[in-house]
Amino acid sequence: MCLRCDGMSSEEIRAVQLGLIERNGWMVQFVEGDARHEPWGYTVGLTRYHDHPELLVSGLSPDVTVELLNWLGHVVAVHERLVEGMVIEGDDGVRILLAGVDDPTCMVTAQEIYNPDGARLVPGLQAVWSDEHGNWPWQTGWHLGARQRLFASPPQAA
Repeated sequence: MCLRCDGMSSEEIRAVQLGLIERNGWMVQFVEGDARHEPWGYTVGLTRYHDHPELLVSGLSPDVTVELLNWLGHVVAVHERLVEGMVIEGDDGVRILLAGVDDPTCMVTAQEIYNPDGARLVPGLQAVWSDEHGNWPWQTGWHLGARQRLFASPPQAA
């Protein structure tokens, strides 16, 4: 579900967000793209599942972002811990690599809810997606341009 905040106060927005997390276990925060950056989204609430990192993906439409992050959230909710370096193979040839988010402060809503005093940053994993040939954005064979913003450093071995 994408939350539209037009005309809502900060308190009303937070109440809706907390309600979504309470009902569903997490929510997806979508961030619109601009002239310099592609859109991206991240989960808020997976931290509740045994201190699991929040998940982030970039360069996809709002619907695909929500679908992918909700699918991964369900994996976490059934007690599978997703870890940095894990690769998930899709039926369509696309792979997803989980990479540690370098600066998790970009996940503002997650930090505001689960780290309100700034004592301990909520960590994140970026779901970096490959092209249909299995190439990662930092590899020579990647042909989709700058469509995916990286919030994580490319792993050495991937």
